[in-house]
Amino acid sequence: MEPKEYQPAPIYTAPSYSECITSEDLDDMNIEIMRNTLYKAYLEDFYGFCQKLGGATAEIMSDLLSFEADRRAVNITINSIGTELTREDRKKLYSNFGLLYPYGHEELAICEDIDQVRGAMEKYPPYQ
Repeated sequence: MEPKEYQPAPIYTAPSYSECITSEDLDDMNIEIMRNTLYKAYLEDFYGFCQKLGGATAEIMSDLLSFEADRRAVNITINSIGTELTREDRKKLYSNFGLLYPYGHEELAICEDIDQVRGAMEKYPPYQ
């Protein structure tokens, strides 16, 4: 192949796609929301897959994925403090499993500063 063949080509988007997302939707906040929404779906699907496998895989991966879900919930909370992200929008980004699910998520969703995050986490011995 010639080097010029490697240059990026414009991507055609279907008319229906362009009606769903505008350039105004692609600001930093919305990109992060989309990225976190996709990662939440990935984590939940992978968690479900591991649970279906059962055995040692389910046991080991359950702990690892639960920790990752909890870590992400804390990161989402800290990174969204002081932004326009609402409490409800924040909760939608948290995975539906993990040690913090559901009560820790409720507490994290209403945190307005790092001390409140720390206080919410102190109730969970593994994260003290």
